[in-house]
Amino acid sequence: MGQEVSVSYQAVKSKVYRLIDSLVEDSKTQGEVQESVKRWWKLVHPADRPIARKYLLTVLAKSNATLEAISDGLTDLQDFEAHGLVMLWAPTIRAAVDVLNSAREKTVIVTELTLTDGNWRDLVERVRCIDVSIPVVLVTSSSTAELWWDALECGIDDILPRYLMASRLCQLLEAQGTS
Repeated sequence: MGQEVSVSYQAVKSKVYRLIDSLVEDSKTQGEVQESVKRWWKLVHPADRPIARKYLLTVLAKSNATLEAISDGLTDLQDFEAHGLVMLWAPTIRAAVDVLNSAREKTVIVTELTLTDGNWRDLVERVRCIDVSIPVVLVTSSSTAELWWDALECGIDDILPRYLMASRLCQLLEAQGTS
C-alpha cells in the first residue's frame, strides 16, 4: 500500500480543522471536503481504521459542541427580541434600501463587509442619500486599522463582532430617540 498517514489524535484533529477552515474560507466546497476525507481514509492502514474512526468521531463531536456553544453565545434573533429590537434581513443593497424606505421606527443599519450586489461602502452611500442620521454598524470577525480608518471616513458608527451587536444597537437606538 503506498503512502500511509498518521492516525494520532493530533493528526486527525489537524486534518479536520484544515477541512473546516477550507470550507470557512470558501477554498473548498462541501463535495470537495467529502472527497478529501475519502482520499484520506484510503490512506489509513486498515488495521489503524478503528482508532482513526474513534479519533475522527471524537473530533467531530467536540467540533459540533464547539459550534453549538458559539452559536448559543452569539447574539441571535432571540437576543434582539429580548432587547425589543426587530431585525429585518436584506441580502442586497437594493433590498436594504427597500427595507429602509419602509421602516417606520428607529432604525440602525447593520452590514457585513460584502453583500451580493456591493460592499459596505456602497450601502453607506445609499443610506446617506436617504437619511444621514441613520447609524450604520459594520459587523466583522476581524477589524484592522485600515478598516477602521475607511469606516470612520465613510461615516460608520461602529465596527462590532456579532456577539456585541444587540447591546450596542440598543445604545444607538436610544441615542437616536433622544436626538
